[in-house]
Amino acid sequence: MHAFVHLARLAALDGDARALDTLTTRALAIAAEGDEAAELRGLRGVALGDRDALARSVTWLRTAPVNRTWVAAWRVATYGGNPVAATALLAPLTDAAQSASVRAAAYVARAEFVAAGGQWRRACAKLDTADARLAGSAWRVRTRLALVPLAPWRCGTAAGIASEAGAYAASPPGPRLPGAGQLDTTRVPTAYVAALVTVGVGSVGTGQADSVARLAATFEQAGRGDLAAGVWITVSVRLGQVDALSAVASSAVTRSRTASQAVTPRALAACRAACARRCQA
Repeated sequence: MHAFVHLARLAALDGDARALDTLTTRALAIAAEGDEAAELRGLRGVALGDRDALARSVTWLRTAPVNRTWVAAWRVATYGGNPVAATALLAPLTDAAQSASVRAAAYVARAEFVAAGGQWRRACAKLDTADARLAGSAWRVRTRLALVPLAPWRCGTAAGIASEAGAYAASPPGPRLPGAGQLDTTRVPTAYVAALVTVGVGSVGTGQADSVARLAATFEQAGRGDLAAGVWITVSVRLGQVDALSAVASSAVTRSRTASQAVTPRALAACRAACARRCQA
C-alpha cells in the first residue's frame, strides 16, 4: 500500500492522469479505508476531478485526528497540482467543534493554498478570517507572501506588514501544525523580519541606497553577516541584479554555524554597487 501511495504522489506531481488513475484504483482495492485511502481519494478529487472521491475523503477526515487531517490536506495540495481544490480537505478543521487555534490555522492554510493557485486577493481574505478567529495567527504567512518576488497582490501596505511583523515576531509562536509552511521567525531577530518586509515591499529604487546600506550594516556590526546578506539578497531580487545576487549566495556557504555568518566583503560590495546604480532617485 505504501509503495502505491508514493507512486501515486509522483504521478500526480508529474500530471500523469492515466498512471494516477491506475495506481489509486489498485491501491484502494487493497485498502479502501484509512488515512492513506483518504489521501488517495483526495488526490483523485483534485487531480482527476473525481467529486465522489473528494467527498468520501472529506467524510473520512472528519473522524480522523486533527494532525492526520492536516497532513493529508497538505500532501494533496502539494502533489495534486490544484491547491485551490485541495482547500476542501481543510473543511473538517474549520468546524465549530474545533478549537479556535485549529480553526485559525486551517484558515491560514486555506490562504496558502489559494495563493499557490494564484488567487491572491482571496488569500488575503482568508488571512483576515484567521485573525478574526485568533488574533496574530496570520501574520507569518502575510509576511512571507509579501516577500514573494513580483507578487501581484499584497495583504496590506508595506508599513502595515512591517509593523505587524515587528509586533508579533517577539511573541510566542502562533498555531502551527505538521506540514505547515509558515515563516519560522522564532529563531531570527524581530528587527530582521521587519527589515526584510521594509526592503522587500518598500520603495526600493527611489533613492534608498544609503538607507539600505545602513540597514545591512546594523546586522554586520552585530556579527550577523548572514542577516546582512539576507537584506542584500532581497534588494538584489527586487532590482533584478543577478550578478550581485549570485555573489552573495555563493559567499554564504554554510560550513558551520559561525562560518555561515561570514559574508565576504566582496560579495556585499557587489550588492551595494548594484543598489547604488538602481536605487538612486
